Amino acid sequence: MAFETWVYPATLILEHRVPAAAEFLTRMVDRRQGGLPYFRVLLDGRPPVAQHDWPDWGDMTARFAEALAMARLMTGSDRWLGSERELFGLLLSFFGEDGLNYRSKTDWSGDDALLFDQSRVLTTMVSWCMLGGDERASRLARRQIDALTRVAEKQGEVWRFPGRAYPRGGRAPGREGWVSGYDGGSGTKGLADPCYEGGVLISPVVMLYDMEGYDPAFELARGLVNWVLTADGIAEDGRFRDHVHSRLATAAGLLRYALLTGRDDILERGKRAVDFALNLSTAFGWVPEYVERPEGCEVCCIMDLLDCLFLLGRSGQGQYYDVAERVIRNHLVESQLRDTGWLPTGQPGADSERTSTSGMPQRLFGAFAGWSAPNDFIGRDVWALQNCCTPAGIRACYLAWNEVVGGDWMNTRINLLLNHAGEAASVRSWLPWEGRVEVKVKQAKPVEIRVPDWVEHTQVAATIDGQAAPLAWSGNCVKFGEYGKSSLQPGQLVTVTFPVRETTTTESRGGATAGNPFTVHWRGDTVVQIEPAGTHYPLYSRRAEAAEQPEEREQTLVESPGAIAWEPLGD
Repeated sequence: MAFETWVYPATLILEHRVPAAAEFLTRMVDRRQGGLPYFRVLLDGRPPVAQHDWPDWGDMTARFAEALAMARLMTGSDRWLGSERELFGLLLSFFGEDGLNYRSKTDWSGDDALLFDQSRVLTTMVSWCMLGGDERASRLARRQIDALTRVAEKQGEVWRFPGRAYPRGGRAPGREGWVSGYDGGSGTKGLADPCYEGGVLISPVVMLYDMEGYDPAFELARGLVNWVLTADGIAEDGRFRDHVHSRLATAAGLLRYALLTGRDDILERGKRAVDFALNLSTAFGWVPEYVERPEGCEVCCIMDLLDCLFLLGRSGQGQYYDVAERVIRNHLVESQLRDTGWLPTGQPGADSERTSTSGMPQRLFGAFAGWSAPNDFIGRDVWALQNCCTPAGIRACYLAWNEVVGGDWMNTRINLLLNHAGEAASVRSWLPWEGRVEVKVKQAKPVEIRVPDWVEHTQVAATIDGQAAPLAWSGNCVKFGEYGKSSLQPGQLVTVTFPVRETTTTESRGGATAGNPFTVHWRGDTVVQIEPAGTHYPLYSRRAEAAEQPEEREQTLVESPGAIAWEPLGD
């Protein structure tokens, strides 16, 4: 892990958003139950109440553990390493002898392996494989893929699951014993959904195959892709129903599979799903959790959307980086709770087997919203946090942090105009106050810098080491140097300037109506105010600060490699 010290303007630095969220995660575990996470917080209690529920085991534990590892890598701090190791050990203890990851029987959960849980656990196992070749994670990921293959119902090239949860000690293949609900069998959710139980597995399965060449992983991925496509989990035109989080996670899986196999038809299906989701969302990154209930946004949906946008950007469709930057600068970072003074207070009671009120509401500082409105932390009076959303917020920040500087062995590409330290280049950005971006070159390559899609090319100017530089364009990227002919050299400083646009738009999504839309004030890609203002914890009250020139101060940041590169966790 390398660090760099440079003077940055006091604009958005993603690494600075992560510590408060990581601290929240360490406060949201039950020490009496070995560090088991609490799934939700009921915010309207006096004081708010943390509560265990059915996702605590594989789902929450895996997300918490992965998020703390990502926080460690982004910040260079080992402050949360003890919690990270504790959660990783707890997650390992949930694996059964058959290779699946199981919950425990309680009044609110069954003794079974939820298929959605398997996707979150496998994602974390794959992350730890990338973390430096952790043999336990690699071995468990392969066993989990073998187990999923064994219990899948195979109909030719289509592999599907008969139910939503596989009971401990169940017999496979076949439908006998499969559980339909989340609470141990009394639920009425019905048969497995091709996206929620199948499509969400595609990304980690493809990633493991791409990393280790494990052939059973490719076979499982292909079977699940065929299930999604033939069952219209995502229709040919990209439309889908119900749960946006699982649909966008499925779309990311389709995109990864398409990029791996060269299947342009599947890439197009995934792209259409992303475009459909964007049509449900606001331009600033508010994404509904449900298609049919467009009034609350889970940060999990924002995380999945960014994953898809980055995959599309890497496929050569650079316009999706413009969309991603607006999501990052706005609803991702605005969804973090930075003040608990407005939340209900009261005398905490004694913690029970299922609930905890100690330290509330101050304990919630740093959390990411579980059900926000476009203009408020509370969406349509749903006073609750789903604690999947804070690790999703950290993961979204990590994905974005790793995507700022991209490219390949031939060139360096600046995808996002955010303050950043990278191995190939470092970036400092004065946006949205001033249209000025500086890139410090660290590797002898040509450099491409994306210019926002609202900037006229004729309004752009550039210098290299203070001297005027000619401009060459590739789409919305300004190019300096050409592979095989000329490259910039380490230590050179490229400055790109352009005017910042101020606009006002209206949004009828997110619970607004055509007769009562939101009025959105923009400076560049950043929303500085929304009208009407929120009622409980208003978002986007940034107009005053956007009128000031940011200070500049020395910062020491971790250098991002520009691709996932982890370090061993240790025993």
